[in-house]
Amino acid sequence: MGEDSEMMSEGVRNNMGKLAIVFDHFMDFGYPLLTQTFPMENSFRQDNFIQKVENALTAPLREKELSSAIDKFIESMGDIRQENWSVARPSVDDEILFDVLEYIDCIIDKNGNMVSYDIHGEVKVGSMISEPVDLNVFFNIPNQLSDLSIHECLYETFDSFEREKMMNLKIPQGNLVLMNYKPEVMNPRIPLDIISTIKPHGNDEMRIDLKIQSSMIRGTFFRVFDINAKLFFPSSEIKVKEATSKGILKTNEKDGTILWKVGEFEKIQDMTATFIFALNGKTIEELSKIVLGLKFQVDSYTFSGTKIDKATFKDPNVRYTKKARCISKSGFYEIRLN
Repeated sequence: MGEDSEMMSEGVRNNMGKLAIVFDHFMDFGYPLLTQTFPMENSFRQDNFIQKVENALTAPLREKELSSAIDKFIESMGDIRQENWSVARPSVDDEILFDVLEYIDCIIDKNGNMVSYDIHGEVKVGSMISEPVDLNVFFNIPNQLSDLSIHECLYETFDSFEREKMMNLKIPQGNLVLMNYKPEVMNPRIPLDIISTIKPHGNDEMRIDLKIQSSMIRGTFFRVFDINAKLFFPSSEIKVKEATSKGILKTNEKDGTILWKVGEFEKIQDMTATFIFALNGKTIEELSKIVLGLKFQVDSYTFSGTKIDKATFKDPNVRYTKKARCISKSGFYEIRLN
C-alpha cells in the first residue's frame, strides 16, 4: 500500500466512532436517509494543530460571531441590522439558556397579501456550567417540521425527538446551535400591520403615508422590539422634499433610501410617517417599484408556535438554573408599495 492509502486507513481508525454513528443513523437499505450539510460536516470535521491555534486566537471574537447561516438580511439594510442576533450570553454561573428562534423571509404586495414567504427556525443553547450534564428538553411543536439539521451531540438520541418531541442530550459548556428546521406554517402572521398609501401631492409631487400599528394574534398583543423600516426609491428619479414622522428619520439620497427608526411597540400603539417627493416631470405610474424593508423582533412568540415546555435533569441532585424563550425576527421582509 502507498503512503496515501496508509494515511486513509489511519484516518478511518481515528474516526471509527464517528463513522459508526453516521452509518447507523444516516443509512438504511443501502442509501442515506439524511444528507444535510450541517450534520455531515460536523461528523467528519477534525481539528488539526493550525485549527486549534486559530480557535485560540479568535476565541474572544466568536462570542460576537455566533450568527446562524439562516440569519440573513438584504445587504442594503445593513445599517439597521444588529450584529448580535444570536443566543443571549449567560450572565451568571450555573445557568443554561435555551432560545427557539424563527426568522421570516417574505414579499408582501400593496394590498397586504403575502406573495411568498419562507420561515427558518433554530434551537440554541448557551451554557455556563462547570461540567457537562444530562438533560431532557421537552418541546411543544404544533406544526410539522422539515429539513432538520442537528448538532452532533444529538446523533445518538435524535430518535426520541422524532417520536416524543423530547431531546435527550449532554449539555456541553459554551454556546451552540442544537437544531435547524423549517416549519410548515400556513398564513404566518406578525403582531404588526403596515398600512401604506401613495397619491399625487401638489404640482409634480408624490406623497407616501406609512402607518405601523399593533395587531392582535390569537387575542394577544405581543411586545415588538427594534422596529426599523427602510424605504427604497430610485435616486435618479425621486428627490425627497419633506419627511415627517414619529420616531427618527435618516435620509440618504445617494443610496436612494430613507431609514425610519420606529423603536419599540408595547400593547396598542401606532406610528406614522409622511414623505413628499419631487417627481421631476414623471408620473407615479412611470416610476419603478417602491419597496419598504422591515426589521423587527418579537419576544415570547414564534410563527409556528414551537416552544420549549420544560427541561429536566436526569440527576435529581443537579441544581442549575434553566431558562427558555421564544423569539421571532424578520429576515428578508419586503413590502411592495405600488
